[in-house]
Amino acid sequence: MPDRSHRVAARYAAQRRKKKSLHHAQGQSLSAFRASDTPIIEPGPSKSQLATEYRYVGRDLRRIGIVAGGMFVILIVLTLALG
Repeated sequence: MPDRSHRVAARYAAQRRKKKSLHHAQGQSLSAFRASDTPIIEPGPSKSQLATEYRYVGRDLRRIGIVAGGMFVILIVLTLALG
């Protein structure tokens, strides 16, 4: 069994080394990043577009609240009846 644990430990150590080297390489590439290379951020959708796209969310949240409230009432009734 010690051989298996050594293999597992070696595999995890190799993964850590790989992750550290990737993290270190990203840090170096970010230092070479110039301000002229920054991407232009475009504005997202307007509030009216979002409101029309997600108009069903309020109904769904209300329905979820009603179901959750009903479940709590059932739990309380069962606790009082069986307890």
